[in-house]
Formats: sequence, structure tokens, C-alpha cells
Amino acid sequence: MSRFLPDRLTLSIFGLTLGLGVARYTEPDKTMVPEGARLPVPVEAPQMPGPVAALDPSKPIPPEVFRGMLDAAHQSLEASQYQQAIAAYQAVLKRDPKNVEAITHLGVILATAGHDDSALEAFDKALAIDPKYAHAWWDKAHLLYEKKQDYKRAIPALEKFVALIPSGQDRDRALKMIQDAKGRLGKSKS
Repeated sequence: MSRFLPDRLTLSIFGLTLGLGVARYTEPDKTMVPEGARLPVPVEAPQMPGPVAALDPSKPIPPEVFRGMLDAAHQSLEASQYQQAIAAYQAVLKRDPKNVEAITHLGVILATAGHDDSALEAFDKALAIDPKYAHAWWDKAHLLYEKKQDYKRAIPALEKFVALIPSGQDRDRALKMIQDAKGRLGKSKS
């Protein structure tokens, strides 16, 4: 078992990464260098004075650099660059194995790839670390409600989300989903 993620979740992420890699390298890449173009000769990196914290996971890094790592991971996810997002979130988890933001977003990637049960495991892992992390409640509820249509399990997740979010569009949407889910459960009992 991985010390960062549950074993099944780790395997799912590996499979997802492998699948995305196969897909990426079996389709033409429009960003590749045109045939006949010359690439620059790699230059050896200059020697940095002292240890480079960003490259050594045992060294502390400034909070703004860590935040930048998360932001880069989010940007990759938003651009549907899942392979890069997975690698970036895993780099965050090497620094902070209990980072609920990274764990939750890996769950989002798993859900996007259709690995719903593994995604739910990721959301539950994040919520076990921080039960007040609203984003994980929202993603868990959304997966249960929309994809799995498991309204019985979606309602408590939505209610937790609503309790954590004071106001706004997402809260209003969650309240409507709760009403709808309760209605659907009521109809199924009749």
C-alpha cells in the first residue's frame, strides 16, 4: 500500500497515466517540431549554489512556491492535460502527503476517466484528513448524484457541502439537488 494514496487508487492513477500516455503518443501531436527543423543542442544546467529546495523533496520550500505547484497542477487539469496534472499533483503529495486539495483533484481526474469508485476513495481520503474541505464534499456529491445516481448517498454529501458554504451559486445548486434527490427517493419508495 502506498503511503500517499490507497493501493487501489494508486493503481488507478497509474493506469490512467499509462492510458493517457498511450493516447498522447499514438495520436499526432500538433505541437511537435516540424520535420526537418533543427532542435537546439541541450546545454548542461548551470551549477546552483547550495541545495535546490524545489528539486529535493526533503528540503522545505516557501509557501508561495508550493502554492505555485498547486496552481500549475490546477491549470493542467483545467486544460484537460491530465498526464501533466497527475504528475503535478503527485509532486505536491510528495511534499505534503495529506494535501486534501491535491487528493481531491486526483479524484476529479479519476472520475473524469470513469474510475468512479477510485474517485470516491480519493474524496473520502481527503475528507478523512479534513472533513471541512467543501470542495471534496461537492465533488463526491456531484459524482454520486450525476454519474452514479446514488441519491441516498448523495444527499448527506450535499448537506455537508451546504453546511460549509454560506451562500452562492454552488450552494443554491446543491439545495436544488437535495430537493430533487429526496423527490426521486420518495418516488422510488412508492
